[in-house]
Amino acid sequence: MKKVERASIVRVLIDLIKADLVIDECEMVLYAKLKQEYNISREDEISASSMALADAVMTLADSTPLLRISLIESFSKMSVSDGFCAEQEAQLIFALIFCLSEEFVGMTEMYSVHEPEVTIEDNQVIYVEPAFDNNINSDITNNYRSIDKEFHLAGFNFIYIPFISNHYKKTDIGLFKEIAKILAPTIPENNIPILVENLQNITTAEYCSEQLCNKLGIHNLRDVPPSLLFKISNTYVGDKLYTNFLRITIDNDVLPLTQDIVDRYIGMLISGIRFIKNTEEAHGQFMYHGFYKQLFDIYVLQRGVKSGILLDLIKGSFVLTRIIFGDNRSS
Repeated sequence: MKKVERASIVRVLIDLIKADLVIDECEMVLYAKLKQEYNISREDEISASSMALADAVMTLADSTPLLRISLIESFSKMSVSDGFCAEQEAQLIFALIFCLSEEFVGMTEMYSVHEPEVTIEDNQVIYVEPAFDNNINSDITNNYRSIDKEFHLAGFNFIYIPFISNHYKKTDIGLFKEIAKILAPTIPENNIPILVENLQNITTAEYCSEQLCNKLGIHNLRDVPPSLLFKISNTYVGDKLYTNFLRITIDNDVLPLTQDIVDRYIGMLISGIRFIKNTEEAHGQFMYHGFYKQLFDIYVLQRGVKSGILLDLIKGSFVLTRIIFGDNRSS
């Protein structure tokens, strides 16, 4: 076994031990046994302390099939070594199984992002694509209700950008203006219609490019097939906090994949099915929570809004498109 593989094993084991914020004696006993089984040294433990979780997992994903089978068994044992698989442990072992299992080879990736302003909340799963895929989007649109409810069974919030932008399209412009005045009083009133238009017309590809790639630095998302992106955990590497994401490629129909994911995840939870509140917009209401709030904050409430504009040259004519922000990021 390679040195980097041993360090990667340590990184994963330590994250599993720390996942539920309680270090149990049973976990430490099993950790000692696994150190012997995989010939892990103190030097490997030191190397693991400076390794991001995604680097560790993707290193192990490239290891031999026999090692990956052994690791899935070892990691699964660690997740229940104290007699209980907490939600945080279940999310991590769920990601590990998808990344290391032979049936998902080439379909998954994990990313670790060191970004103090990560705007994605826990338990969110986002549909991502670098360019519009007509077949997948049609499939999601036709089965949105079922997909959304499946994820809610497992405690996940399914985020589909066209659904969010459609909410803003249905929001009364007068109501939107008054709310913007309250939440962002420094924004010039004549800029508000442009901001509203940005929110109403945001696409999945645009969100992926501007927020996930440019801002969070998940550059691999620029060239991936349509996928589901899960926020898995937050972990420290040294004194730096990292947010970990799992990407699963959608290689066929979305609903069967969703059902497979949910069944696997719920099966890991000792407490079984979990429900989360599903609040949807109603007539005369403006959603300002969860992902709705995140998008509104990103595109409207950013600091240092200036009254300048950017002009795009499209087919020989100037088109008013975006507000310029003080930190040199456009909306």
